[in-house]
Amino acid sequence: MSFLSFLSIKKFNTLRLQSRIIFVCLGLLSVIALFTIILNFLGWFHSRKELVEKQNVLQSATTQLISGRFASRYNEVKSFATNPIYETMNENAITHVLNHYRNFQDIYDIILFVDKRGKFIAANSLGMGGSRINEDVLKEKTYENEDWFINVMESKTSDDPERKLMGTYVEDVQIDLISSIAYGVKKLGNSFSTAVKNSKGEIIGVLSVRANLIWMEGEIQSAFESIRKQGVNEMAIMVINKKGQIIVNYDPHSRGGSKEIVRDFREILNVNLANAGYEPAIHLITKKEGMGVFVNPLFEKKKDIVVYSLLKSKQILPTLGWGVITRILEEEAYRSVNNSFLETIFIIFIIFIISFVSLFLIAFSLGKKFIFVSETLGDSASQSEHTSLELDNSCNEVKKMTIDQSNSVNQTAAAMAEITSMITRTGELINESKAISDRANEKSVEGTILMDKMAEAIADIKSTNLELEKMEQMISVIINKASTINDIVSKTELLSLNASIESARAGEYGKGFSVVSEEVDSLAKISGNAAKDISVLLTESHIKVSQIIKITQERVNEGLQVSRRAVESFQRISLGITEIRDRTNGIYDGTNDQKVTVQSSAVSMDLMSNSVHKNSKEAEETSKIANEMRKQSKELFNVASEIQNLILGEGQRQFNNISVKNKEILRIIGKIK
Repeated sequence: MSFLSFLSIKKFNTLRLQSRIIFVCLGLLSVIALFTIILNFLGWFHSRKELVEKQNVLQSATTQLISGRFASRYNEVKSFATNPIYETMNENAITHVLNHYRNFQDIYDIILFVDKRGKFIAANSLGMGGSRINEDVLKEKTYENEDWFINVMESKTSDDPERKLMGTYVEDVQIDLISSIAYGVKKLGNSFSTAVKNSKGEIIGVLSVRANLIWMEGEIQSAFESIRKQGVNEMAIMVINKKGQIIVNYDPHSRGGSKEIVRDFREILNVNLANAGYEPAIHLITKKEGMGVFVNPLFEKKKDIVVYSLLKSKQILPTLGWGVITRILEEEAYRSVNNSFLETIFIIFIIFIISFVSLFLIAFSLGKKFIFVSETLGDSASQSEHTSLELDNSCNEVKKMTIDQSNSVNQTAAAMAEITSMITRTGELINESKAISDRANEKSVEGTILMDKMAEAIADIKSTNLELEKMEQMISVIINKASTINDIVSKTELLSLNASIESARAGEYGKGFSVVSEEVDSLAKISGNAAKDISVLLTESHIKVSQIIKITQERVNEGLQVSRRAVESFQRISLGITEIRDRTNGIYDGTNDQKVTVQSSAVSMDLMSNSVHKNSKEAEETSKIANEMRKQSKELFNVASEIQNLILGEGQRQFNNISVKNKEILRIIGKIK
């Protein structure tokens, strides 16, 4: 192996200089090109990793937003069911309340109340935008066979004690027939139903809220918008149910960039991705999560980069089994990276061609100049002998100059003595500056201590303000109690009225009871008026106390901010003074060093004087060296021969004796450099 390497090196040495330069430079360009290609591959892998990370962010955002909305829907229907208006079974009054709920949450298509036999009692009469819905079809229908009605009446609600979700029955996403017949068009959504109870805790009916799926679609749209701002426009989101059916498919890129939610009922609840063999859907219905590249049956069997996970959170029922799939077409994801890679290959090819031509021309030009220089080195050797004679004359001149240097050294020593005196005075002034900075630092520390005491006083005021906040809370409790008294008075008046009616029915036997009922009614009104007066006074007190707390809190915060800024200012002043003191110490040390240095310089001047005398002796030695230069000139001829071997290759030397002036040689060498 070593023998082959020796032969290769020997063969390389026989090449002309132009060829060697071209081979070496092309080798370096090849290494650079290979390194560039490797960097492009690394960029491709990094782009894929970054894309998956963005998909995970979109997955997480979608899960959080949908879970939060689901918990709101779950608990909201229970809040609606607590209204005592349902006990009246008055259709008009209940309809008015349900319309109010419907306007409060525009995502609800139908809010339906039926009695415990499944008979229609009331529903909202207004739909989206205030349009009226067809209530007659709802009134004609009976609901005792509906799943949501049966499960609520049998207390089989969708409960999860661990997630604190109790008392509401949830239906999965479906084409809601109740909402569809009321609006006359297909309605996609799911329902949240709960029992309505009277004041005794007895079930008197069921309240079913038919939620349009825009509550989920809107959150998906919001999550997508957040990731789109990071430059990812080709991504799509799908939500599937536990059967593998599509319930939401949000893909703005395939729809021309439109951000609107489009419900294609040819896909929604009609396409089962698991049955179609889409692996992410198959994994999700078996409770598995992951990522990878999969063939999409919806897009001409093209490959998707997919991240899929179950929609699970502490705010949503895991029994629903919903799954989220974020996907992007592989060809779209890597299009920019692939184009960049092809452009890089093309640029490298062009650079190779240009570099080869340029290197050939440069090497050819350099070869000609080196040949010319080698041929002129011979003439330069003869000139070296003449130079050695001139060097001998120069040594004599050096002897004369040493005498002048000796005089200069004596003058410099006198100047050094004057500088030493000035440095001593500077040290005295610096000591005075240090004393002044120490006194200023003491005053700054005193200011900081005073501001700390002021901050402690403000903290005491803040603790007093907390006591006022407790008083405000007590007033709020009293106001609630007064409200309870008003409710008792209202019920007492109602009981008095019922007693008067019953006494009237009793005739003569009920007259005594009638007098009692009138007195009770009178007392109830007096109590009611007194409770109202107390409530007004307490409300005014609550407002005034709140204002005092707010004003005090603002003043305390302002005081704290001012004291903090003052403390910070004193601290900065203290730091500045400390820095000045440190700088002063540094100057003081520096002047001492200068003094030592100047003193050392005086010693050095003495040594320099001795050196001048030695220079005279060295000049004599230089004269001897000039003689050695004559010998070196002979070797220049050998160097010229070696340069020609380097340029033309070994065995190709063509040495010509050409006489050229030294100035021309120097001009050519300068151009080569």
